[in-house]
Amino acid sequence: MLASASAAVVRPGGSRRAEGLPAAAGADEPLAAAKALVLQGEYGEALASLPEDGSGKVLKVWCLEALGRRADAALELESADAAGADGPTVRLLRADLAMQDRNVAEAMHQYEALAGERSRFWFGAGYLCRYELGDLRGAGQRFAHVRDPRLAGYVSRTFPAELAAAQRGPTPLKFDDFESYDLGPPRNWAVVRMRGGEFRVVESGGGKAVEVDELDTPGSEVLTGSADWSDYTFQMDVKVAAARANYLIGALVYRRADQTGYVLELTPHRLRLLKQFAAREDGGKGAPAERLAVEPTLAQVPLDAPPAEGWWYTLKVRVQRVDAGSVALAGKMWRTDTEEPLAWQVIWTDTGQGDLAPLAAGFAGFQIRGATVLVDNVTVTKNELPAPSYSASRGR
Repeated sequence: MLASASAAVVRPGGSRRAEGLPAAAGADEPLAAAKALVLQGEYGEALASLPEDGSGKVLKVWCLEALGRRADAALELESADAAGADGPTVRLLRADLAMQDRNVAEAMHQYEALAGERSRFWFGAGYLCRYELGDLRGAGQRFAHVRDPRLAGYVSRTFPAELAAAQRGPTPLKFDDFESYDLGPPRNWAVVRMRGGEFRVVESGGGKAVEVDELDTPGSEVLTGSADWSDYTFQMDVKVAAARANYLIGALVYRRADQTGYVLELTPHRLRLLKQFAAREDGGKGAPAERLAVEPTLAQVPLDAPPAEGWWYTLKVRVQRVDAGSVALAGKMWRTDTEEPLAWQVIWTDTGQGDLAPLAAGFAGFQIRGATVLVDNVTVTKNELPAPSYSASRGR
């Protein structure tokens, strides 16, 4: 699936990519000759004709990538970055290499950065959102920013469901701002491993929120919803009141009774997606359950600074089955008093690990460890389901 989306958007070669090349200064110059060869699709000859003085770094990356020399292209791109090279061509190359590395979040980031200057690149971001994440609404939001008349016309004819989904609000499954709750334990919630007094509704800045006190405990969870919930987005506001150095706040989706589930995990140093499950140690009956996790290395981003105590932050995680054998997850975080970023910050597609298939459904909720945290505005919305008729257009 990743390869087909990448091929449709950012493969080297042809007039679509040639328009990103710098203009030639003169036909007799080696660099100009290399550019001319690239336009003819002669990448090997172009690579051999590049000058040896270090100029044409971006063109060299282009040729290496077109020749399938991915590792060499990545090294040259790092060298170009160190030399301060930037611009649309560099970002296109970064996006293409990111897709080859199955790093959809980075590819979308590059397209959205390009779209700041040329709106047609919103199409690339929307295409990835649609086909790699199965996100109709997110794709429609991006497609709607395309301003080129011909491309906008193509979008309106080909992606009407996506554009319509962007206009509609998501279908709510649950919303809780706790204003109708009595102060004290939130009795309307299914609480996992609750110890006395840890969870309670409190007054917070003129309203109510749930206070979760896990400052000196191993941690606990609160779940809501149904075991058969699937294809949804979970969002919550959190505020750290007090914390240890290694605290953890997790937004849970597809949580099941066997302790499996997906988590968007916030710590003082990073935001990441992971898959949690419990397995019993070899040794037979009565062995203690051990919490294990699948931690995809690409599905995490470092934080420049820890979330500031006393400020509200929003965590949002989306989970969607994208085909018969995989589930796409995407997560983001932002300070609640600022505008929600359009881009997802972490993305991962779970295709299964050995005999552990992707999860199909489950509860939503949160887990806290090593901190006292306020939680508010807990929202679960049903995702817009992808229209299956478009799969044929991708040759699947």
